[in-house]
Amino acid sequence: MQTPHIPVLLEAVLQSFEEIEEGYFVDCTLGYAGHSSEVLARYAHLSHIGIDRDEEALDFSRHRLLPYAERSSLYKGTFANIFPTLTQTPIMAVLADFGVSSLQLDKRERGFSFHSETLDMRMDTASSLSAYEVVNTYSQDKLEYILIPMVKYALIVN
Repeated sequence: MQTPHIPVLLEAVLQSFEEIEEGYFVDCTLGYAGHSSEVLARYAHLSHIGIDRDEEALDFSRHRLLPYAERSSLYKGTFANIFPTLTQTPIMAVLADFGVSSLQLDKRERGFSFHSETLDMRMDTASSLSAYEVVNTYSQDKLEYILIPMVKYALIVN
């Protein structure tokens, strides 16, 4: 299967799993399963739980992880909602690659890009609230409440 994305810091992630002897690892931001597929390939004694809110990513990952299907379970949703409901034990590691997927940014129809024809920016395309709706219907006060802390943080970081 052609991989549309190369996971960042892959070797560092793989090394972090070296001393885990058994159990589950949870990939809270599964995406296209780049990290998870490599962990499962290298560590046959580990089992996997993948969580993502993007149905397109989950569909791709289901196919990508077929060789490990007996050791992998996938869930649609946010890690904040899914993680507390997990019953698999023992959970020995948690992997989270926070940020927007480059694949979401690259797809014009997802509405993240300057080249997009619509402003959407939903991580879960089934979600009803888009960035277009926020920008065009929220009051100035509500937009300031959302945006001003982000601008202040960006100034501090840079």
